[in-house]
Amino acid sequence: MEPTHPGTAQPALAGLGERVFDAVLFDMDGTLIDSTGAVERSWARWAQEQGLGGYRHTDHGKPARSIVAGLVDAARVEESLNRVIEIETQETEGIRA
Repeated sequence: MEPTHPGTAQPALAGLGERVFDAVLFDMDGTLIDSTGAVERSWARWAQEQGLGGYRHTDHGKPARSIVAGLVDAARVEESLNRVIEIETQETEGIRA
């Protein structure tokens, strides 16, 4: 079921395509949501799976591909990147607005 505008039965996204905005904010680094704990747990799990004991994720805001490329052999970057994304997608405990 599509979300509705508060106090109405109108779909929340109705007419959105016809609207013009001066700006749109897409930021999940603590501005809209705080996922820091989940991200750090995800990277710790990934690093453990990769045999990178002692790795602590501190590169918040840096593209995941760049981080992975700096930690694994070039031949394993795609596979490793896909794995960390999979883990991050599943690790949602403690994420808050």
